[in-house]
Amino acid sequence: MANYEPISRRPIAAAFRRTAEAATRLCVRWGIHPDAISYLSVLAALASAFCFWQSHTAPRLLIIAPVFCYLRLWFNMLDGIVEKS
Repeated sequence: MANYEPISRRPIAAAFRRTAEAATRLCVRWGIHPDAISYLSVLAALASAFCFWQSHTAPRLLIIAPVFCYLRLWFNMLDGIVEKS
């Protein structure tokens, strides 16, 4: 039996980073500072917290809240990529 050797150590992380390639080029071209992206990350976290907080009155917010969580993670990743560029 052959030994398993993955193509990439972190295939999910690589796929996640590929989603930000165009946004990275845009941020670098327009000179958007990584701190501005971090502030957007904080706003996404606040929006998610608000959705979770108010979900007892509007349960459909439980569908929207994870989208803001994902967006916060994406902004956090974008911040790091733009900082390195």
